[in-house]
Amino acid sequence: MLVPTRDESGVTIRYGRGVSLDAAGAWEDMDDQSGLLTISREIADGGREVRLRMVGEIDMATAPLIDDAFASVLDEGYNRIAIDLSGVDFIDSSGLNALIRARNIVNGRGLTLIISKLSDQARRLFELSGLMTVFTFAPS
Repeated sequence: MLVPTRDESGVTIRYGRGVSLDAAGAWEDMDDQSGLLTISREIADGGREVRLRMVGEIDMATAPLIDDAFASVLDEGYNRIAIDLSGVDFIDSSGLNALIRARNIVNGRGLTLIISKLSDQARRLFELSGLMTVFTFAPS
């Protein structure tokens, strides 16, 4: 299971593999592979929006982090979830499937999901897969 790490301000939460609480209650990294995908969370618009910024690679090994990140924010009362994929170096079909699952869950709850930014590689994959008409994108 994914465990979030909080920065000192308590505003941004980072998700990564191998993160846990130590005996004193402090967050600590448990393996050197946690940098493959980092998802940071920022609250905006007076608490009505959460922004998830993804950095790294989204593939079969890291796609479950997206499921975990969405599971952690869905019941917190946000009206809108914005995804920033500008820091994604690589995304495969597993990553697209995780984003489609998230979109379906968010839409099923009557919330808004928007992709605010795309890396060139992510944009190309969305175009090739025909998903540019399925997701809502912020104007660039």
